[in-house]
Amino acid sequence: PITVIALAAAWLLRGRRDTACTALLLALPLGGVVMASNDVWGFDQEPYRFWLQYLLVASLLVSIILARALAVLGRSTGAARVRGTAVAAVAVLVWATSLVDFVGFRAFAHDAGVIDLGSPRLQAAARLLEGHPGLVLSSHCLDPQVLKLATGAPVVYFNQGLAWPAVKDDFLIFQDRGRRAGEDVVALQAAGVEYVLTDSACATDWTFPPGWAVLPVATEPYADGGPHELTLSRVQR
Repeated sequence: PITVIALAAAWLLRGRRDTACTALLLALPLGGVVMASNDVWGFDQEPYRFWLQYLLVASLLVSIILARALAVLGRSTGAARVRGTAVAAVAVLVWATSLVDFVGFRAFAHDAGVIDLGSPRLQAAARLLEGHPGLVLSSHCLDPQVLKLATGAPVVYFNQGLAWPAVKDDFLIFQDRGRRAGEDVVALQAAGVEYVLTDSACATDWTFPPGWAVLPVATEPYADGGPHELTLSRVQR
């Protein structure tokens, strides 16, 4: 939509020696190329974050060009005015159509609600992890990002494209929760994981047979839909 509006403005300004607008119209696509290719981390860069920031700047620049173009349209007459109005109308229609994405995202954010960091389970996790500063693998049924927010503990998780640990490859095995890598003691040791958090309310949580190198060190009860218990186990070296 921003591109269509910029092209419409360029069409309305055609034939005019407006150095400032010409410079801005050339800067917009060049800036887009720079932002799209700024991927030091390769495909995992999450370039959409750069696009979001660039679109904010582009929108401001396009608004300047659009103001000039609308001023030109206001002074035009006859067939030129009709054609210019039609081009502007198409650009506005495309922009308005793009607002469907905004409405959809707003509905998604509203339906998703907020994270209850004061829930009994998260409060129990905070009490349990207090005094255990080592790297923690979250319960299979608890989002590691939420655990990090609620407790401040170092959690075995990272956002690809934003930052990752020195042992990135050793952490990746825990990102795919369907692989149940939390029960792989060798993988836990390789990643430097010191603790594993499990929840009695989680039917699919990590399990470690007796004699394995993952031993319970503390428990914390909580009431959330019934009496449950969190267990903190230490990974032996």
